[in-house]
Amino acid sequence: GSDKEVLREGDEVYVAKAKARAIVVEACVQTEGPYKGLTRIRYPSGTLYHVRRKELSLVYGCKTVLVVAETKNFRALATSQVGERDRALEIGCACGLTSLLLAQKASHVVAVDIDASLVRDCSHKYPSPSLEFHQLDCLSERERLAELGAGSSKVFIDINGNRDGATVLQAIAVVAQTLAPEVIVVKSQQLAGCLRGR
Repeated sequence: GSDKEVLREGDEVYVAKAKARAIVVEACVQTEGPYKGLTRIRYPSGTLYHVRRKELSLVYGCKTVLVVAETKNFRALATSQVGERDRALEIGCACGLTSLLLAQKASHVVAVDIDASLVRDCSHKYPSPSLEFHQLDCLSERERLAELGAGSSKVFIDINGNRDGATVLQAIAVVAQTLAPEVIVVKSQQLAGCLRGR
């Protein structure tokens, strides 16, 4: 979690230690005692807990685009931003490791890559009814993207982390226009650098 993200009552959060989602009941307990400064959360079961802020990640929604430079951050978001109600699409699945993480969280995952041999390898390596692999060029096959990505609430884009920013922005625009997911997560060193002002 990031202490820079302000949590508010009603926010959905991912609890790292519990590997589960919860709702914020009280962002920072003000009363004296053992819970002072902790965040009070409620799990779907109704159970209340007090947790350190650093253990919580805000679950983003409402047409959010998240940009990261590194694979470890991309995969951390695959874990924290996807839940069992989500259908996920991964564009640029390569060897399928992020696809597998997504499949552990989402109800269904479609993973695509432009390289047919990578798609074939992943299909053999990770057979699962809730994880599909397909060959696709998302920039030139929009109709097929719409078909394969239909219903995807979360889309993860990693079309080579050092790809030029213009191509990555084009992929974001195509996904936003074609699928309108709640969240798009992008791995791009150039875009992340631009957003940091470097």
